[in-house]
Amino acid sequence: MSFLVASIYLIASIILAVFGLYGLTRIKTLMRLLISLELLVSGALGTLAFIAESIGLHKANEGLVAIMLAVDSTMLALVVLLLLIMLRIFKVYDINSLSTLRR
Repeated sequence: MSFLVASIYLIASIILAVFGLYGLTRIKTLMRLLISLELLVSGALGTLAFIAESIGLHKANEGLVAIMLAVDSTMLALVVLLLLIMLRIFKVYDINSLSTLRR
């Protein structure tokens, strides 16, 4: 991998992670929070894959990508499940309004 391609790949991964962190701090609805989490995990995955590739861990890089994709899929399923529970029990979309609700 050439230096220019690697630099662009690392910069794109960091930008994804920054957008994900910004979304986690500013967004109030659960669906947008889910998108922010996906951006954050994708950015972290890209950064970790770049680091593993740059230090020469080619086989570890494949395993790392597989593990991170499994974690990402599990996280996505749990957040969608939480969204369905919120909608069914509380009938709200806003995360901040959950703190004021009583069952």
